Amino acid sequence: MARKLLIGILAFACLVTAIAFFARDPFYWWAPRDEELISQLRAHKSAFERLRDLAQQDSDKGPFFSASQLDKVDPTRRQEYLRLFAELPHGMTIGADSYSGATRFIFAVGGVMTIGPEWVKGIEFIPGQPTRWGHLTNQLDDPASLPWGNVYLRQADEHWYLFLQKTD
Repeated sequence: MARKLLIGILAFACLVTAIAFFARDPFYWWAPRDEELISQLRAHKSAFERLRDLAQQDSDKGPFFSASQLDKVDPTRRQEYLRLFAELPHGMTIGADSYSGATRFIFAVGGVMTIGPEWVKGIEFIPGQPTRWGHLTNQLDDPASLPWGNVYLRQADEHWYLFLQKTD
């Protein structure tokens, strides 16, 4: 009886560990492909632009917004955010830097542990010089080949970039 209980506890612990490990996606399985992000930007550019403007105006209420984190925004604006979020992939988060005017649309996050290396991929509006923000590259579809500790940018449109940030 004690042996079955121990085996059950170990199996459960292994299952929880495996789920936690793969949820952090250290192998970039959930990272969207570049063409998927470019298609989203082209298909919903006006929604991205309006969300960028709203996030810049509301950047004093917090650095990041998602559809479930709009409690600091007044109800009228909240409805507009929700309408725009509904046009875009579920789970996306927006980050706005009011100082520079840059705005990030985060589509996927992963890494081994919260205290270890992690990665973030999405679309970013950069009003100024992109090389201040990261290294320009032709593609981001092979994240494992890019060194840790950098931000990589692929131009998608004027002032719009795909980004991959690998933090060590």
